[in-house]
Amino acid sequence: MADIGLDLGFLNNRLNVVFDYYIKTTRDILMSMDIPAVMGYGNQPKQNAGKVRNKGWDLNLTWNDQVGDFYYRVAASLSDVKNEVLDMKGIVKNFDNIFTNREGYPLNSLWGLQADGLFPTFEDARNYGITQYGKLQGGDVKYIDQPTIDTNGDGIPDTGDGVITGDDYVVMGNTIPRYTYSLDLTMQYKGFDLGLFFQGVGKRDSYIRDDLAWAFNNAGNVQEWQKEGMWQEGMTNAAYPRMFIASANNVKPSTYWKQNGAYLRLKNIQLGYTLPQSLLGNVFIKGARFYVSCQNLLTFDHMISGYDPEQKENGARNTMPLVKTYSFGFNLNF
Repeated sequence: MADIGLDLGFLNNRLNVVFDYYIKTTRDILMSMDIPAVMGYGNQPKQNAGKVRNKGWDLNLTWNDQVGDFYYRVAASLSDVKNEVLDMKGIVKNFDNIFTNREGYPLNSLWGLQADGLFPTFEDARNYGITQYGKLQGGDVKYIDQPTIDTNGDGIPDTGDGVITGDDYVVMGNTIPRYTYSLDLTMQYKGFDLGLFFQGVGKRDSYIRDDLAWAFNNAGNVQEWQKEGMWQEGMTNAAYPRMFIASANNVKPSTYWKQNGAYLRLKNIQLGYTLPQSLLGNVFIKGARFYVSCQNLLTFDHMISGYDPEQKENGARNTMPLVKTYSFGFNLNF
C-alpha cells in the first residue's frame, strides 16, 4: 500500500484539513479455481490466486468557531475509490446469476442482459426478429443482441446471432460506491444543543429481484408501485412490465431491474437542553440534560418506494424495511 497524506491546520486550528491519496493492491485473495467437470468434484478447490487494487482519496474538513454564546462545528468528509480486479489467473466467475468477478472490472459487478425497454404491442413482440425466452407479448422486456459474430473478418464481432443467450450477458453495473460522504453539524447556544449527521454514497448501482421486484413471486402480493407503474398498450418505458407469474423472459438478470443506488440520509438528529445550575440549586444533582433524537428521519434516493438503499445486494426475501427510531431521555450527573 502506498499513501500520501496532508494534515493541515489554519486560523488557530479553527479549520483543519486532512487529505490522503492511496493505492492499495491485495494479492493472494482466496478464490475458487475452475477444474474439469470430469474430475467429479462437487465443490471447486480454493486457492490464493486473486489480485485486486483499490485506488482513491479521502478528504476531511473541519471548521469550529464561537460567536458570543453560539458555538458551532462543521465536519465534512468525502472519499473516492476505484476498485478493480487485476488478476484471476484467467478465471471468469459468475455466481448467483447476478454478480460476476472479471479482470478489469470491480468486485461483485452486476452481470446480465442489456434491456431495450418494453415491447409496446403484441404485434411488436411477435414480429421481433430476435429469439428471446418463451412466448413474447406486449409489455415484455426487450433485450439487445450483443455482437458475437465477425462478418468482415477483422477479428472483432460486429453483429449478433439472432438469439438471446448467456453470450449476450454484459457487465451492467458496479455495486461498490464510487463516492462516500458525510456531514456532521453540531451547534450549542446557552443551554440548547443540536446535532445532525448526514451520510450517503454516490455513483453506485443496485439491483432488485425476487420478492422485491416481481408481483406474485413466491405466492406473494402485488405492490403499489407495480400496479401504478404497470405497462399499458403502447408504452415502452413503464416502471413495471405486463403483469406476469413466473415469466421466463422478464425475470432474466438485466439492466431493466437495475437501480440507482446513490442516496443521502439524515442518519441522526438530536436536540437537547441542559438545565442551568441556578435551577438545580444546592441539590445533589450536579447536571441535568433532556434530549429527543431520531434515527433515519429522512432519506433522499432514487430507489423504488419502500426500499432501503443501504441494504445488502441480495434481493431476497430476508430484506427488512428501513426503521425510524425516536428516542426521548435525560442525563443526570451526581
